[in-house]
Amino acid sequence: MKNATIRSRLLLGPLLGLAACSGGSDDSDDTSFVVRSTNVATSASTIVRIAGPRIAFLAAEDTTSTSGSATILNGDMDTTDGVAHVVNSAANTQFRLGVAADDLAWVGSELYLAVDELRDGRDWNGDLLQLDDVLLHWSETTNMLQRVDDLVTNAALSFVALNGRLVYVAKVGGTLAGESNLRFLESTDPLVPIPIATTDTVEALEPRLLGEDEGLVFLAFDETLTVPPRTLNSDADFVDANVLGLLDGTTNSSVARSTALAILPTSPRRANSTGASDWQVGFLVSESLEGNASLNSNGVGANFRPTHCSTSDIDALDQVLTVLGFAAWNANPTMDPPRNHGLAGRDRIAFANGFVATIVSEVDDDCDLNDDNDENDLVVRWMPVALDALDPFLPLNDPNEIRALFDAPGGGRGLYELSNRFVIVASETAGGDIDANSLIDANLVGWLAPTSTSNDWDFTHGSTNNNAVEASWVSAQESENRLGVAFTERIGGTSLNPGSTANPGDNDTLDSIPTFAAFGSGRLLFPSTTIGLDRDSAGIATAGGWAFYRISEIEDSRDINADGDEFDFILERTNLATLATFGMSVLVDQQRDAALFARFGTPECGAMLVNEALQGAGGTDFNDDGDESDIVLRWFAF
Repeated sequence: MKNATIRSRLLLGPLLGLAACSGGSDDSDDTSFVVRSTNVATSASTIVRIAGPRIAFLAAEDTTSTSGSATILNGDMDTTDGVAHVVNSAANTQFRLGVAADDLAWVGSELYLAVDELRDGRDWNGDLLQLDDVLLHWSETTNMLQRVDDLVTNAALSFVALNGRLVYVAKVGGTLAGESNLRFLESTDPLVPIPIATTDTVEALEPRLLGEDEGLVFLAFDETLTVPPRTLNSDADFVDANVLGLLDGTTNSSVARSTALAILPTSPRRANSTGASDWQVGFLVSESLEGNASLNSNGVGANFRPTHCSTSDIDALDQVLTVLGFAAWNANPTMDPPRNHGLAGRDRIAFANGFVATIVSEVDDDCDLNDDNDENDLVVRWMPVALDALDPFLPLNDPNEIRALFDAPGGGRGLYELSNRFVIVASETAGGDIDANSLIDANLVGWLAPTSTSNDWDFTHGSTNNNAVEASWVSAQESENRLGVAFTERIGGTSLNPGSTANPGDNDTLDSIPTFAAFGSGRLLFPSTTIGLDRDSAGIATAGGWAFYRISEIEDSRDINADGDEFDFILERTNLATLATFGMSVLVDQQRDAALFARFGTPECGAMLVNEALQGAGGTDFNDDGDESDIVLRWFAF
């Protein structure tokens, strides 16, 4: 990487509220971020799992070259597999595990692999066939692969990794009432499965894994697998395949319990941790799967809908927001059941300050919710969380406070949580002017600290609290009390990345710059560095007090890596305390974080995916396999 000339100036102080600067590359005194490369090729879509100093991913046989040819990495005589590869960033060592894997998960320093025997070309469980999916274990201490169990075949999700624990779905379950095919594995005893019971008193069940959030595991109970067929929810049929269940993943003594409510498998779910083994849990119940009855009509709760919505939504086509308090519900689901919150939601659920929000389609709710004379918008609605029958839980939003959303790239769909507040990206194109600039229909960042009285979104920012901010990309989740926002130049009408005489940028107003939004002094501030992002796939991620993001040379009008062109994508990092900025490596251009980190614990290393062809006039062979055309995983230690 070429040294970036130091650029230090006040970046629109009234707008951003903080100073910004940019600095040199890794030949500075900061030696923690030395970038190294793996010795295999991979794909831009590879699974990457990180825990402590260890990184696991899938090496691509077809692009890992040996004398110009693809390389067999798992001994099955084809070159079409993704084969497990491990890096220890602290020891600067690599391990080719030699097994084709479908998924990977770290539990502490123990690695688990989901493997299709047929794809891997081996009979791992000794039944003389290659028809099973198996769970394998690997440890750096032994550098050996061991079979732990057989997995349920063709599962969309074989396991979920928690903090020090794995939950997986075994092929063979129990036979008695209350038993299941779910198992725990602990890092302290990594080869011994612990059975997970259910609260069902009729028979053994075979739930599927839907995912995990903040330590709570989401399950799907399937009525079609019960013998004889029976209903597991509140309707009279036996065909619901996704009756939602929940499991406390923070302890290996927990029991899986059904909510007795059917959902769509792709609908959003959210678990907001409120203490040890407790969460506010939000999910969307499918009206069509719950007896074809409306859950958000006037008959259910007239005040669920704004007063100007004169018609009742009586169809049974919606997914309706439902909330429960896990600890109370799990202790006594009869006394503390899931509570219908009456909002026809989709795409996203968020919690802040005792309130819950979801994205609502005006079409779903059969109403012009923001009163702009159409029913084409997606909007955010929010209400107090109701965990008791006496709680007031009617929406408080006035139609003048309901804003049409922009589905910002980054995965958050336009609705975010930050420091116990809601943040949105509102579309002026869909919902009308918000700021003083009527000439540009922008996608503006607004925030709200929800209270029990109506209050509008705040779209004013900066030290004088009178500037609007437009976003072209927003990170899906907050991290370290920051939200990555690609901050556009155009509504300010000023180039934010002109650079310096020695290292010029451009003077257009078409770019976005990286900002790391945080609340301070009652305002939402946007500390930044002045360089042009890949505006629609910025990939801003924060870890260890640093922000990492994807720069586009063509958008920044700079040859950052000094290879004679301005067509590359570059990983840069910014210190969140000082805003000093350093270049690190070329990258692939994709919609995922620019740098990847461990989910749990203090970050010890990071990884990124790079395109060899982007570095140098003819490319650079980062993995030393004889060509310059691969996608390669590179890493650095903190």
